[in-house]
Amino acid sequence: IRFIHQDKNGLIWTTRNNEGKTILSRFHPKTNVWVYFTNDPKNPHYLEGNGMNDLSHGFAEDKDGKIWVISQGQNGNTIQWLDRKSDKFIPYQHQIIPAMAEDFKKILSISTDGQGILYLATFTSGNGLFSLNTGTGEVKQFRHNAKDPGSLLSDTTLFIYTDKRGFLWVTSPKGLDRYDPRTNIFTH
Repeated sequence: IRFIHQDKNGLIWTTRNNEGKTILSRFHPKTNVWVYFTNDPKNPHYLEGNGMNDLSHGFAEDKDGKIWVISQGQNGNTIQWLDRKSDKFIPYQHQIIPAMAEDFKKILSISTDGQGILYLATFTSGNGLFSLNTGTGEVKQFRHNAKDPGSLLSDTTLFIYTDKRGFLWVTSPKGLDRYDPRTNIFTH
């Protein structure tokens, strides 16, 4: 097991590697029942894609208890959310301009701010950082701009973390950024 998380409902989420694929599983402590999410359409717990990214970074739970994951697909990575009624993951339909679409397929890491915004890092692909408003579907991309000292330090965004004050912390090969969503400024 490579990742473990207890959600707001008390369920335990894990990932494990099986023949090169990362498998998402959920354990219900009260009933001792495991559920396995796979890309098999016959599986009642369907998850689109060819497997999961490393879920220590590709898994998030928002303020409302909604589970978000990033999965690998043939045409790039996608973000999905768990529909608790059907117990299936649903690909999120976002509003993205064509110029960002290819970069967005490289997302690997996710963090939530607790206010309905998901932050998505592209890791070593060098495609910057995205924010996704889950209420409106709006997507913004943040890139390094050498002429703007308040821009992202590097387009290679490795790990992201949102702290209790709402700041987003972004690691890169060039150092550490702190993003303030109120001012839209990155501080290095």
